[in-house]
Amino acid sequence: MARPTKKGLDYFPLDVDFLSDLKIRRIIKACGKEAVHILVALLANIYRDEGYYVLWGDDLAFLVADEVGTKEGTVEELVRKAVQVKFFDKDIFDKYSVLTSKGIQNRYILATKERKKVELEFKYLLTNEVNRSNISINGRNNSVNQENNQQRKVKESKGNKSKVKESSKESSDVRLSFYAFEKLWLFPNEYQRQDLDFLITEYSDELVVASIKIAGTKDIPKGKAINFITAVLKEWALSGVKTIEQAREYQLKRNQTNKQPYKKQPTRAENLPSWYDKEQPVGDEKEIQLDADLEARFEAYQARKAAKDEDNDTSTT
Repeated sequence: MARPTKKGLDYFPLDVDFLSDLKIRRIIKACGKEAVHILVALLANIYRDEGYYVLWGDDLAFLVADEVGTKEGTVEELVRKAVQVKFFDKDIFDKYSVLTSKGIQNRYILATKERKKVELEFKYLLTNEVNRSNISINGRNNSVNQENNQQRKVKESKGNKSKVKESSKESSDVRLSFYAFEKLWLFPNEYQRQDLDFLITEYSDELVVASIKIAGTKDIPKGKAINFITAVLKEWALSGVKTIEQAREYQLKRNQTNKQPYKKQPTRAENLPSWYDKEQPVGDEKEIQLDADLEARFEAYQARKAAKDEDNDTSTT
């Protein structure tokens, strides 16, 4: 029988300024001095078992309370506060009832650099430090495949004609986000393609396209594109944005808020891309075209690239 792959750590690092961290001080202020013991116990459970996350529930609340010698309600109150101050990631906690953070994941990846194999769950992943030969990411396409399977069952129940029509529309929709990405940053690499697939499934293709167009109005490099797009989509989701019309309305309000000067320093208003114009048609994938600002960005990129290539040719002759 093959030996099971070790996941957790035998020990974990604790920063020397742990108690000086603003998040920790806020937790202690709200939950009392025993908050430190509870936090250390939670971290120990995270690093000991899976190594970079732990499932939150009544059992963990009981175990930590028993280890520290306090009440389960105290542990639950601390976890709520820790999520509120972003000691643990709020999005992952709300969606999966999981305690983790980018810092925890970075420390785990650093601690396991000598292992032959490290497996990470894509849906819990917050860190970008995964470009290592011994790291494999599970479930990168699972959510996409699961969604497609569910859609396939619905389509089959409506008959073959409906199935073919919807399937054709889905493949056309997916190409829109990829086309928008390619026009701005050229072809996405393998990881970026998989990430785009995931975002399309989570948020819808038209919202992904809209977030890409917002990136087109800013100087976002290709290496940071997915992070920027994801941040925009998460902000919309937390604000209840589900349609392109709601996204347009949200961004207009956001822009108006940014135009209001602060007391100390004014904030520069965002430049709205042309898709915010309500008279512009949205929704017909055959008629949608990239905005002029996106085209201009791509043309500027091509011009810079051509100039660079010309300089390289001159230097070698």
